[in-house]
Amino acid sequence: MRILITLVVFFLFTQALGQEKRERQKKIKPHQMPSGTLELLRQSMPDLKKVRYYEETDGDHLSYEAKFLIQKRFFSVEFSKEGLLEDVEVKISYKNLPSPLRNQIEHYLKQESEIFKVIKAQKQYKHTGADPQTTLVIALQEGESEAIFFELEVDMNKGKGWSSYEILFDRNGRFVSKRRIVTRSLDNLLY
Repeated sequence: MRILITLVVFFLFTQALGQEKRERQKKIKPHQMPSGTLELLRQSMPDLKKVRYYEETDGDHLSYEAKFLIQKRFFSVEFSKEGLLEDVEVKISYKNLPSPLRNQIEHYLKQESEIFKVIKAQKQYKHTGADPQTTLVIALQEGESEAIFFELEVDMNKGKGWSSYEILFDRNGRFVSKRRIVTRSLDNLLY
């Protein structure tokens, strides 16, 4: 019986950890980025300046990011430790999302919590195996793609105080995933 209880507690504990975001970012020098990433950025955006580079981990996954500003828009390009493009995110205004999309997202949020506040919104272009340069160009032009998602950072009050969540929605506003943000690292930039 004791073994069964131990297994159940272990299972519940590991499930809870899987739904938490414990992200840490560390600023790095350009030469510390994985091989090929700087070349891809230079080829896609030859006039790119003032790029900040980061190593990011959430405990399980290690990745590298290049963050920059183009035409008054904040972008983040994420690469795997092998140098493969994972996604491109552009910071957006939640209030400027098309009404049907925003209504679908808010329907989900209201089911989760009567009181919520969207802190940050990003349009995410997942790299799906096509040419990485094509994914970058589509994201930089904020073009259309089947692999578009919306990542929101939302503060919610569920009656037991406020908690922060990272919630992912597909291009139609359908819920995909949710992770509770354990701590907001002050060295994580909000773009």
